[in-house]
Amino acid sequence: MKFDKILEYQKVDMEMTAIEQSFFKNDVYKTFTNNQNKLKAAAAKMEKITQEAWELSQSASKYKEKTENISKQLDELLSVVDEIEDLAEAEHYIKLINTLSDSLAALEKDAEKDKAQGAKINAEWNEILKIGQDLTKTVKQIKPEYDKIYEEVRKQREEVEARLKAIAKDVENEFIEKYIALKKDRKTRAFVKFDPEVRMCCGCNMELSGDTLAKLKKQGDWTECPNCGRILFIED
Repeated sequence: MKFDKILEYQKVDMEMTAIEQSFFKNDVYKTFTNNQNKLKAAAAKMEKITQEAWELSQSASKYKEKTENISKQLDELLSVVDEIEDLAEAEHYIKLINTLSDSLAALEKDAEKDKAQGAKINAEWNEILKIGQDLTKTVKQIKPEYDKIYEEVRKQREEVEARLKAIAKDVENEFIEKYIALKKDRKTRAFVKFDPEVRMCCGCNMELSGDTLAKLKKQGDWTECPNCGRILFIED
């Protein structure tokens, strides 16, 4: 089994990783994405505040409706008070009036709380709006430089991807799949040369069992490390 092509594939793919890591470590990338993420968070907060303001406006409408209804009932009761002659009936009406008055006072108290909450929401809205405007300005200012760097990286990636596709044509699909799976598990250098004198995996440094060593006797032999899953092979 020849491993020269898969090793070449691994080497070129590590170039791709280096390109990507260099991009992610770039200060322009960090500043742009950091501010962009903050802008998204600000937009989400504004959406939440908008929802709170809408719910508060709905409550205000209900307060108005309930207040008008209670006031109407109070007016109706007060309009007949002078016509009441029976003491028991008078006490009944007074009880009703007091109940409605208490309900009206409670509504007014709740309305005052919502008014204060409305002022708080308005202040939060103005604050987050200012933050959003500043972040938008920053993102727009740095975007041209970010786009320039991104375009450079995109071209580099395209060139490396073309090389990878060309090499992959000469590599068994089984090895490509194993390589991709190991890379996803952050096990770079997925294919590791086995050193009979060391008798351990040169990827994870785990000592190999007799069963594993038995599969690595001659040139072209290969097996998976039972600990990390890397492909161990004896070079042709």
